[in-house]
Amino acid sequence: MSTPLQHDFAKIELSDAAKSFTSLLVRASETPGDDIYEQVIRVVEAGMLRQLRKEYSGNQSAIARKLGINRATLRSKLKKYNLI
Repeated sequence: MSTPLQHDFAKIELSDAAKSFTSLLVRASETPGDDIYEQVIRVVEAGMLRQLRKEYSGNQSAIARKLGINRATLRSKLKKYNLI
């Protein structure tokens, strides 16, 4: 049995996801400073949090539940990316 998240990912064309990720890696490798891993994590995590804030109208409790993290951890991440 698949989860709703797996179902959502199944809708994404693999080639589109691979192209986006490859583009992200190329840009990260061309940027001086942090290692690629940290750059990619920042971009992906910040984008995910922005999207979830829209989907859940900023309801931090609902977002935290969706992510499987506690609300304090979510608030810390939101502050890290200047989203609150």
